[in-house]
Amino acid sequence: MKTNFYLHLLSCFFLFQFFLVSKTAAQLPVINSHPRILIDSSSKPMLMAKKNANDPDWVALKAEADNYSTRPVLTWNPTNASVWNITYIFYSYCGSSWDDAALSLGMVHQLTKGNNTGAFPTVYSDKMMQLADSIISAYNRYPPCNGCSNIFQYNSSYATRHMGNTLAAIYDWCYDELGPTRKAALIAMIENWFTYMRVPFNVYQNRDHATGNYYFGHVLCAAYLGYSTYYDSPLAQEMIDFARQRVLGTQSGSLQPSDLTTKYLKQTYTAGIPTNASASYLGPSSYTTAPQMDGLPVQGWAYTGETLSRLIDYCSMVKSASGERISDSISGHLSNCSKAFAQAVTPNRFQLDNSNDFGSFRGNLLSYGLPLRLGAILEGTAQGPFAEYFYRTWIQRPALTAAWNDGYPELNWEKMLYANPARPSAAFSYSPYYPVPAINVNTSVIIDKGMPKYYMRENWSDTATWSVLNVSCAYYDDHDHHNAGHFQIVRGDSHDGDDLLLVGANEVGNGGSFGQNGIEGGTCYHFSSSLSNTLFFDDYHDFTPVNNSGHTIGGQTFSGYDEPTHTEQNDDFSYIRADLTSAYHRKGELADTVNRTLKYFHRSFLYLRNADVFLSYDRILAKNSTNPSGQYGKHLRWHFLEDPAVSGNNITATMDNSKLFVHTVIPSAVSIAKVNEITNPDHTFGSGLNYAFNTYTWRAEVS
Repeated sequence: MKTNFYLHLLSCFFLFQFFLVSKTAAQLPVINSHPRILIDSSSKPMLMAKKNANDPDWVALKAEADNYSTRPVLTWNPTNASVWNITYIFYSYCGSSWDDAALSLGMVHQLTKGNNTGAFPTVYSDKMMQLADSIISAYNRYPPCNGCSNIFQYNSSYATRHMGNTLAAIYDWCYDELGPTRKAALIAMIENWFTYMRVPFNVYQNRDHATGNYYFGHVLCAAYLGYSTYYDSPLAQEMIDFARQRVLGTQSGSLQPSDLTTKYLKQTYTAGIPTNASASYLGPSSYTTAPQMDGLPVQGWAYTGETLSRLIDYCSMVKSASGERISDSISGHLSNCSKAFAQAVTPNRFQLDNSNDFGSFRGNLLSYGLPLRLGAILEGTAQGPFAEYFYRTWIQRPALTAAWNDGYPELNWEKMLYANPARPSAAFSYSPYYPVPAINVNTSVIIDKGMPKYYMRENWSDTATWSVLNVSCAYYDDHDHHNAGHFQIVRGDSHDGDDLLLVGANEVGNGGSFGQNGIEGGTCYHFSSSLSNTLFFDDYHDFTPVNNSGHTIGGQTFSGYDEPTHTEQNDDFSYIRADLTSAYHRKGELADTVNRTLKYFHRSFLYLRNADVFLSYDRILAKNSTNPSGQYGKHLRWHFLEDPAVSGNNITATMDNSKLFVHTVIPSAVSIAKVNEITNPDHTFGSGLNYAFNTYTWRAEVS
């Protein structure tokens, strides 16, 4: 007779420091003058005042534009699309360097031109003409087609996010200098691309993935092209409506049914997005959620942070081009994003939560363009002074041994446009936890609720303990990870970054001369739940699917749904309990769940703020194995940056100036195995996945 195997683990974590708005009206008419993209008659005087005062923001921007003005433009073709050569103005990553050059040159041209009307060529506009001609030539030589490289389509059309504002800066900021022939060529190219882009499914994430960064790249591209060419292109209104519908869901008579997206951004914070589970085996799709209702990003702060920055650029563009404050209709969401962003920053004020993320090449360091924009776009709202204070006063610049790693500083044009020292600023007094959930949440499928991810910290000092817990099992839209139950613990430390005490093996620096502290360096962000601090379950594929990319090592897949059963956060404690079982489903069929080899996994998580103690209580039930390989593998994994010391039921992890003590309370006797993950035994997939599994971390497996 088959029996069930039970495993109850209660682990305690002790930390010590040692050694030392209102809704918007219908859209307004586009103004019949240039410039109108980000710069208009109301904002240009402020920019001119900064220029005339020789403001440091202007000095830095002009120096950059002067440098660009001396560089030749590198001719684009699919072979040199990824070339990095700073002696040229070059395409680089999906047009990002064209973007940088065009915004810098174009803004300095506009401010050098000042109040002069008509054609007023400058060395900056001359260089923009060269860039325009090179872009037109590249487009004509490599027009869009299925499966080919094109300046817009590069990397599955990721390039739209850079091409839209590049062309808008050329067309709008240098409108009088273009001349009729070049203007006509740009219009023809823009209309041709938009006609191609709007055909359903010709462009990746054209009509779905409302949280996707590709999706919002298309939004921004269409809006930039539409507002800049209005009155010159008969398709401009359709471009504007195409973008607007993907943000607000507003349908327009100018759009065809095939133009309408099945999901739009506003649904992600007001409700209407079905999870992967509700759209399939939990149907009908009327089971919907609002994962970003608390301002927490589905894609993590790196990718969604960029999307938020572009959303603010979109709002700023709509206002400058038409006078409409479209930001008023989403100010509640932007306010929540501002609050959540502050909670996501670790005690040293320059590192950032990077769980559930795809990260970057410089580690979990702040991108300063987003808080700059939040302070600007929220001006005049209740949250505005706090957002401005967060950017101007509270956040800090990196203090790292690797002097080259300055995080992601604001671009010069961003500071010139958005920074305003006269903006109201006031210190915030947020609670040391976020979000504030309802008490006694009990539901089998979350409907119209936010993503269950929780921030908590000891206090707001720079030596405090900070943690983030994710109990989301659901795949919402894009870039979600297999890390249900995962949490990090960080201790504030002014010495070369905060002390990362409990980490995800896929979230930290990948080694090298500066990678060992876990901050600097690229990170792999592989999907495998085996890299997270959660239940590792191996049933030898009796139920768990085989995945040749290693995504299902650890047992989790994309077929779960969120089921927090209790959530409470207050000044004394944070308590979250969740049923994480569905994270271990293998496909989207309800009838298939009875075959699951893992019967249940429940995690209860408690943080006692004053005592600085974490408690994780896990209940696990699995079927008895009849597999020749033996009983199924069941253990909890804890990941560290340094080799932990193990003694009986105790694990001691040291990181710089902090220590973490892990004590397993239940059961009284456990087996704890250590693994140096630089040679990870989970890795059986060939050298191509060395980056994903062979990480500069240690793990302790508690069974």
